[in-house]
Amino acid sequence: MSVVLKYWVATQFSDLDEDMIAKVYNFVDNTLKNDGYEELAAMLKKEITTKVITHFCVLLIVLLALTTTSTD
Repeated sequence: MSVVLKYWVATQFSDLDEDMIAKVYNFVDNTLKNDGYEELAAMLKKEITTKVITHFCVLLIVLLALTTTSTD
């Protein structure tokens, strides 16, 4: 299960909507961590956080570009 989750987060993150990201993050932060997989949980949390930040930055850049283009 954890190998599949790691692969999915790393390669298919765009498949996840906000609700699913929250559920995966909760599973990682609670279930995996509490079941003794602290190292895996930390790695997955870092990967998810990086993907969310990257996605947010891309959206922000696109919005700024659209705003700049529409005012020219």
